[in-house]
Amino acid sequence: MTEICYTWIRQLNVQLILILILVTILTMTAFSFYSAKTQSEQLAVSMKRQAMVLAENLAATSGDYLLNRDYSAIELSLIRSARFPGVLFIQMCDIQGKVISDVVSNNEQMPPQPRFGQQRLKPPSTKTSKIDIKNQQMLIWQPILLGEHLGWIRVGYNLDDINKAKVRNWRENLLAGLIAVSCAILLLTLALKRPMASIARYTRFAATLNENHGKQIPICKNAIELEKLGTALNWASSKLNEQSKEINSAMKYLERLAAFPEMNPNIVLSIDRDGEISYLNPHAQQVLSELSITPKEIKNLLPANIDTLIQQDSNVPVNACELETTFADRTFLWTFSPVKGQQILHGYALEITERVAAEQQAQAALMDKLSANAANKEKSQFLANMSHELRTPLNAIIGYSEILEEDLAHNLSEQGSDIRKIQQAAKHLLALISDILDLSKIEAGKMELFIEEVDIKNLIDNVIATITPLTQKKYNKLSVKYHGKMGNIHTDVTKLRQVLYNLLSNACKFTENGQITLTVSCQQSSTQIKGIAFEVKDSGIGMDSTQLHRIFKPFSQADNSTTRKYGGTGLGLSISQWFCEMLGGNIKVASETNKGSTFTVWLPSGAVSDQNNDHQTTQS
Repeated sequence: MTEICYTWIRQLNVQLILILILVTILTMTAFSFYSAKTQSEQLAVSMKRQAMVLAENLAATSGDYLLNRDYSAIELSLIRSARFPGVLFIQMCDIQGKVISDVVSNNEQMPPQPRFGQQRLKPPSTKTSKIDIKNQQMLIWQPILLGEHLGWIRVGYNLDDINKAKVRNWRENLLAGLIAVSCAILLLTLALKRPMASIARYTRFAATLNENHGKQIPICKNAIELEKLGTALNWASSKLNEQSKEINSAMKYLERLAAFPEMNPNIVLSIDRDGEISYLNPHAQQVLSELSITPKEIKNLLPANIDTLIQQDSNVPVNACELETTFADRTFLWTFSPVKGQQILHGYALEITERVAAEQQAQAALMDKLSANAANKEKSQFLANMSHELRTPLNAIIGYSEILEEDLAHNLSEQGSDIRKIQQAAKHLLALISDILDLSKIEAGKMELFIEEVDIKNLIDNVIATITPLTQKKYNKLSVKYHGKMGNIHTDVTKLRQVLYNLLSNACKFTENGQITLTVSCQQSSTQIKGIAFEVKDSGIGMDSTQLHRIFKPFSQADNSTTRKYGGTGLGLSISQWFCEMLGGNIKVASETNKGSTFTVWLPSGAVSDQNNDHQTTQS
């Protein structure tokens, strides 16, 4: 085998040498032919150019002589021009072809001589220069023009010199090509001597590649092909060694994989085409024992379509997943996979008895939750209806108390004081009922928005006018600040007014003889949306971190002592938060105990028209 490989490589090497020699010979031959042809064409072009220049000069100088009929001067001019190398004859004729002068140059030793008796010539039909090549001669016709066409100059050139030069060029280039080919053959022979030895060494290495165990051969860098061949042999040696290691590792893996079904804590089995169990792992045998089932009765535990799965075409394997079966209050989830090309069906079962029970419990809990949500919705609907029913008699009580108060306006008796107490209590109860109504509408999903364009400054002025009596009641000082240019805001003015009233009334409730500040400014959200920020800051009792987590929950206040001392239902802030979220904004709070609280409401403004500059107002 090694000898045959070595001989093949040697034959390939000889073929390579022959191909290279043939390519070199063809290349040099083509180059020699091209060089000889190029030089011959250059000689012809040079002679044509020289002849054209001679004919043009003769035509230019002979025009005056011909016009003056100075034939002797014409003859002398033609004799001088005929001495140029390669000129055979020069003739001058008129436009009809009548020969005026004719000079011939017989050889290089004899001077040019005039000759006579020439027949009439046949000049070209056009008045342009013309070159004809006939019988190894080049004939040039040059018109004599001096304002008008006077005649023709006819020059005959001998082409023997050009042909001799062509032969000489061919011989020189052929000799140069033969010398170059000989040198190429010699250099190729010397260059291939060492690569052939390297190829023989590579062949011996390749013959023992399976026994090298990853050994490497020194690479010959005399030629790119040999370097690539050596690199490929080293790569093949390394790859074979790696594959050998991978095969050993795969064998160990298969041994471990064969032990996997035995240790699997789930059911693993194999069924043949006849429905017989060919394999059961230990856990499957344990389950069958617990269920008092023999291997022949195992179909009671398998899915109902097991016969269809067994008989399916194993060449087009289709897995069957998540087939659930129940037997003796135990639930199993089956997966079946046929072995391609074999009449065997593998089965895998996971017991999900506990998971099914948990899912049933979760479903029951979900139903309970849905029932609770429905009951909560009914509660909200009931509160909404009840609030409407309570507001009607309360409005009547407030109206009648105001009428009685007007009738007793000039009577300072105790009855007037009692009527005012009835009126205040009724208004307080009406406010509580209104909060409950708003809360029930929000929970029932019936709260509607009425978006309109609102002037910010007019809205603030109305809120301040409403809240001023509460401020004066506890001797507080109220300030309003505007930062930036205020304009209009697109929002629900009723909802925004109630939010600001709730925040300011809370500030008045928890602050005594202190400072309350409402700051309005233009701000952008984290998503670069333009909006208006309303900040209510007070110097009241403040809150700690525990209290801050409770204030936005319905029916909750900071703590029980606050409820006993200051009253209220704890719905104001919760409703305010819902309103802000419905309007696309938010509400935030920052507070410290005994240092006051700061509530900040941000709402998107939509299109804002600039109207007012920064200013500040203060009310006491």
